[in-house]
Order: sequence, then C-alpha cells, then structure tokens
Amino acid sequence: MTMNCAVIGDTHGRNTWKKFVDKFDQFYFVGDYFDSRDNISSVSQIRNFREICDIARKDSRIHLCIGNHDFHYLRSINDQYSGYQYFSFIDIREAIEGNIDLQNSSKKDARSLAEPYELLLK
Repeated sequence: MTMNCAVIGDTHGRNTWKKFVDKFDQFYFVGDYFDSRDNISSVSQIRNFREICDIARKDSRIHLCIGNHDFHYLRSINDQYSGYQYFSFIDIREAIEGNIDLQNSSKKDARSLAEPYELLLK
C-alpha cells in the first residue's frame, strides 16, 4: 500500500495548509508557526496555530514539530530570532505551551520534541 505524505514548514501564520491537509494520508508540520514577515497580526498567527492544534488533536494523520520561531517563545529560552514578537510573546508562549503535548514528529514512535523543553522546567 502506497502512502501519500506531505511536509509543510514555515507557515508563519499563513493558512495555505488548509488547501492540502485533506489530500494526504499523513501530514507533517515541521514548525515555524509564528513570526510572519507578511502583514499577519500576532492574533491571526495564534488563531492559525490553535486551529492546526485542534485538527491535530482530532486527526492522527496530523503531526507537529516545533521550529526555531516557536522554540524561542518557550520559558528559559534566551535566544530570539528574526521576527520575534516582543509585544505578543506571552500570548504566543501560552498557545505553544498549551499544546506542547502535540509537538512531536510521530505520536507513536518518535521521542517527543517537548522532552528537551520539559527538562528545562525541572
């Protein structure tokens, strides 16, 4: 049996993923949900990320990873990359941390990408 897989990264608040998500057997988001260079508000970026997370919770075909533009909003992370949203970082952090359980490349097999972050909290 052949399986169609898609990998998408660098959404940066854009919702173009909606055109493709239902056309594949497995769909992988590889991070960078935030820090748009397009004129996309932080509110829209957060809404888009939460929509991705809501779909991933309901559909086991959807897999999420954290990118550097997401990672730099987590607690205890002192690096900040281009596009860092100083005025919205708390709201973005809450959106990411509230869905950190989804942030892994395979819900069954792979070690969770949240593990390094969880170690920082200890």
